[in-house]
Amino acid sequence: MRNDNLTAEEARDRSALLRVGSYDVHVDLTHAADPERLAYPVRAAVRFEVLAADPAAQTTFIEYLHHSVEAITLNGRRLDPRTAVVGSRITLTGLERSNELVVHGFSLYSRSGEGLHRFLDPEDGRTYLYTQYEPADCRRVFPTFEQPDLKASFRFAVTAPRDWVVASNTPVEREEQDPVDESVSKRIFAPTQRISTYITTLLAGQYHAVSSMYQPSADTAVDGVEPKPMTLYCRQALAAHLPARELFELVGAGLDFFQVLFDLAYPFPQYDQAFVPEYNLGAMENPGLVTFTENYLHPGGATEAQREARANVIMHEMSHMWFGDLVTMSWWSDLWLKESFAEFMGAWVPSAPAASIRPGSASPTGARPGPTAKTPTPRPTRSSRTSPMWRRPNRTSTASPTRRAPRCSSSWWPTWASSGSSAPPGSTSAATPGAPRAWRISWRPWRSPAGGTSGPGRGSGCRPPGSRCCARTAPASSRSCPRGSPPSSAGPTRCTRASSTRSTAPCACARTGPWRCPRAARVWTWSFRTPSTRRSRRDCCCLTGRT
Repeated sequence: MRNDNLTAEEARDRSALLRVGSYDVHVDLTHAADPERLAYPVRAAVRFEVLAADPAAQTTFIEYLHHSVEAITLNGRRLDPRTAVVGSRITLTGLERSNELVVHGFSLYSRSGEGLHRFLDPEDGRTYLYTQYEPADCRRVFPTFEQPDLKASFRFAVTAPRDWVVASNTPVEREEQDPVDESVSKRIFAPTQRISTYITTLLAGQYHAVSSMYQPSADTAVDGVEPKPMTLYCRQALAAHLPARELFELVGAGLDFFQVLFDLAYPFPQYDQAFVPEYNLGAMENPGLVTFTENYLHPGGATEAQREARANVIMHEMSHMWFGDLVTMSWWSDLWLKESFAEFMGAWVPSAPAASIRPGSASPTGARPGPTAKTPTPRPTRSSRTSPMWRRPNRTSTASPTRRAPRCSSSWWPTWASSGSSAPPGSTSAATPGAPRAWRISWRPWRSPAGGTSGPGRGSGCRPPGSRCCARTAPASSRSCPRGSPPSSAGPTRCTRASSTRSTAPCACARTGPWRCPRAARVWTWSFRTPSTRRSRRDCCCLTGRT
């Protein structure tokens, strides 16, 4: 049985041979609402260069999982589909330094969520289409060099009923009326920047749409930051359950946060989100048009946990705009890198600035004002970009922080300050009534104790009041905290009985002097040997959620 799936070796060879310039793709969805129509016409023009010294001696292929291939033209020379097409591959011979390949064919509508999925709503008879490509299903829609490192610029054009919503990675550049049928128009989208094939996307159908504009906060001091259009899409049957205001505020806060964190303006022209039916994933980070399963709309009403989970996924996908879309792995064996990073960011961001990143209002509306005193926007300080937490990680830390707080390394401790109160988290001081609670994150170097008792710079190893983590350090002869064991009251905090290192255990934190830890704390301990002394060190980090 033939297997047309691309191998890593084939991908490396093709990447060394080619540089892809651009794709012009036209998809005709005029008759997509007819369930009897199983396929739709596609025309794709692909421009690429051959990097080898003798292009004419080279042979390569392009993938197209087609219904039928009607015509193939390479540099003005017609190829016979009966001989050039083998399975899902189109063999390309007689190459030149610069090449243009034009393929006319028919692609199948999908019912599996792969490629161009078509959903006919049984409730109202409306039609909804969307694409899903990762990892290798772009070839189900149009011919493509289907590997993540062969990036290119894409210009899409979609012919569809005039009253349909049609969207892609970029805004519509112009619309052309069909000369024969006035009810049909052709929407031509602006070209994308160079991106991978698996994150291109199309959306078409009778969607409900709500639009707004992202206005960056005045504190988002990053070069190139500018307002961006935002649109939400969902089925008409779920329009009443779309929490537009909540989602727009969440996206605005997230964009402010990530642009400062990465010190790079959001690199794509829009930030649209679509909640689609029969989606076989949770979400997909298509730049400019992120897709989600419509299950996240929760028609029966979302609980706080469900809203937090939705915020987690939204931030996960948003972080991919920089780490995964703008910067991409060469092959799928490194998929874990972008996904683990996004999983961390999705958990960190909603839990850190919880007062404003966490969803606030579920009432649907089309307007999102810029960040104000009533909609505080969390963002890291400038210092977080010059001293990121992952620069010097603790190599042997095995404990996990609670409430999805950021992992504290032995080199950088996160500190949170509240704009609504001068009191630290967990302090008994009362916050200003009615003041906004927007936590801001910065990273400060960890300082080794210099001896003595607790006090600023005098050996406690703790951050001042307002710290997220309150670190206590003891020599190797001290003991880590077993369950239920309080620390000793004399000198720097030490635990009174032995327990296994590299573990976490509940423990009461010291509440003496200015080094007061947050309430409901959890002590995080680990042990590692330094190259010079080969002695273990134990640090207790009191972690708590927002109080």
